[in-house]
Amino acid sequence: MNKKTWGVLIVAFLALIGLSMPGYFETPQEPFYQPADEIEVLAGEVLAWTEYTEFLRDEVRELQGDMYEVNAPGRRIVRADKNYYGATFLVTAANSTDQRAGQYRASATAANVAIQAAIDAAPSQGATVQLSEGDFLLAAVIGDGGKNNIRLTGSGNSTRIKVADGLFINAIEIKGQTGWVISNLAIDGNRANQSIGNDTLSQNGVLFKTTTNSRIENTYISDTFYSNIRVVDGAVGIDIVGNTLSRTSNGDNISVRGTAGNNTSNINIVGNRASDPGYTDWGGFTIEISSYTTDVLIENNELNRGDLSNLTVHNAGASRVSIIGNLIDGADNNCIEVGPLAAEVVIANNIIVNPTEQGIRVQGPLATIIGNYIEDTTENGIVLTSTANHATVMGNVIGNTTARGIFINAADDVTVIGNVIQTPGTVGIELAAASDDIVITGNIVEGAGTWGIKVNGATSDRTIIQGNALRNNSSGAVSNAGTASIIRDNQGYITENWVTGNVTNGTLDLAVLHGLATTPTHVDLTLAGNTTNDIGTFWWDGGNTTHFVINVENDPGTAGALFNAVPVIR
Repeated sequence: MNKKTWGVLIVAFLALIGLSMPGYFETPQEPFYQPADEIEVLAGEVLAWTEYTEFLRDEVRELQGDMYEVNAPGRRIVRADKNYYGATFLVTAANSTDQRAGQYRASATAANVAIQAAIDAAPSQGATVQLSEGDFLLAAVIGDGGKNNIRLTGSGNSTRIKVADGLFINAIEIKGQTGWVISNLAIDGNRANQSIGNDTLSQNGVLFKTTTNSRIENTYISDTFYSNIRVVDGAVGIDIVGNTLSRTSNGDNISVRGTAGNNTSNINIVGNRASDPGYTDWGGFTIEISSYTTDVLIENNELNRGDLSNLTVHNAGASRVSIIGNLIDGADNNCIEVGPLAAEVVIANNIIVNPTEQGIRVQGPLATIIGNYIEDTTENGIVLTSTANHATVMGNVIGNTTARGIFINAADDVTVIGNVIQTPGTVGIELAAASDDIVITGNIVEGAGTWGIKVNGATSDRTIIQGNALRNNSSGAVSNAGTASIIRDNQGYITENWVTGNVTNGTLDLAVLHGLATTPTHVDLTLAGNTTNDIGTFWWDGGNTTHFVINVENDPGTAGALFNAVPVIR
């Protein structure tokens, strides 16, 4: 979804919840008035938002064969394969049961020779190279042969391509060509029987380098030393769709990166299943989006057991990445990690469970984190670090975290709105020292191990905490040590109240129960009736966590002195 569309959704959502939040979007008629049923309305609207994210997931549909489209408003279309591939060249495996007479018969020990010959024989306008079922053992890499518009396809996991022992090579390389489709193959990098070369990045299942307008789909790739699929060095318009990827030793299931002056861009990674990167050696990610990569869509993938973070966007020049509607289960670090040099990342409508650290950690600026479901994290649900400025965290449902639901660690200019956080181990929403200009509004925090919302340190300036529902949190609703904070209209944390008190005949003061969440910072006093005697001046003082004191200069006499009082916390 593009940035403009997200903006429209955010504005619409703000307008919606604004209807139930007097005092934030308009000046309230009675600033101390906050009926509980308005918070219940807000909770219903947050639930409606969560149901809308489910609707968006249901809008995704896959068409078999050459077409895969994402049919939802504002989303990018995964390109349909409309290339013309001309004649078909059949390559049969040495052990194939296919009785058709193939133009090319592969040997049992160097199947690449026949496959390469078929590619090299393709006419300039393109061709289909069809591999039969059976086993194709590679003694050398399958190259592009300088040809464009080639469709290299097989019969699914019954077309088995395997790198021979001791070679440490890519299975398939496409370098500088356009219009390639690789589909319906099973590729085995044979990692257990390779000798590690000097270049630890040199064995991938499929490599796209400076390639344009190409795709890989419905292919099984496993047991490579580095990546199952690697896209690098100015590749543009690559679709990675519907593949099953597993088991790399020192790399990622999918790795995408460019170089300075040679950006990789317009990459769609949709509907893949990826698991167990880095399972024997130094670790890896299920999906890595790295340096100088822009305009990437990562949608509807199932990602499991990342040895580092499950999905990462990092390094200079990585920007405009949309991570939408994925199921991300388990990681030895964070389920989603955005590095400090990555920018403009959208993380939306994902299901994120069981990381050993954070559900989502963002270090780069201008992130949008919206509509995600996050559960069972060993540490925090969502973390924004000191470089994650100008972020929006909205409409997420976060449950059962060991530590905080949302942790803003010295980031500035962050909006936290409409999230539902249940049973966090410590704080529902916490701001570390030096977190400035944070708006926390319309959230529900329930059952926190300590505070519902906590602001640490006098160096956290200008926090707005308004219109939140804070329920059954062990230490209390709000703990605020910040400077120039505005806290009002929160259920479970009363910051304004209306009380009365009568200073009786023969006395000069009265202790009044204020009913606020903590010590009032100001009390507006109004004399409500006539007194027998002139009381002179009157004032309040002596405020503590339960009471404040009304004082009069002179004895009011037999009628006493009745006061209306509005104690507030500012």
